[in-house]
Amino acid sequence: MTNEEVKKIKWNIDVSIPEPAPKRGGRSTTVLVVRDVVERYLSADTVKAVRLFVADFGARDDMGFDKHKQNLETDDGRDSEKDGYEELLDASQYYKKLSIEKPTSRNKAMYDAVLDLTFMARNNLIVRQEEFDAMDFESSEGAAHTERKDDE
Repeated sequence: MTNEEVKKIKWNIDVSIPEPAPKRGGRSTTVLVVRDVVERYLSADTVKAVRLFVADFGARDDMGFDKHKQNLETDDGRDSEKDGYEELLDASQYYKKLSIEKPTSRNKAMYDAVLDLTFMARNNLIVRQEEFDAMDFESSEGAAHTERKDDE
């Protein structure tokens, strides 16, 4: 494949195009996130919040299973970065709505945090495209760089 052919390829970051159905075979993200929450946030002062989070997370996981007939897993063939960005776009709207309907400093801070994370996610997609566009697929160095990126 020549550089010109490769440069015609663009990462699919069109948020109006749905991702393909996920494949099975990866690790459960629910287990991984719950483990992270327990490790990061569990203390004598946060036991109730951690328990509620784990219960909420399990309920959402069950709802996802009922809807999609599988849980969210790693290595499912979908673009996790794009999926996450799309979810953050939705979260931005919900937290803006909340900050208008119930204008407290806490709700405004939640909106600001989600908006910042959404903007950071979009910038990551831009960087990913720029890195891809800069690759030289005709040289062995470009091919090696591609292999390294896939292994990360």
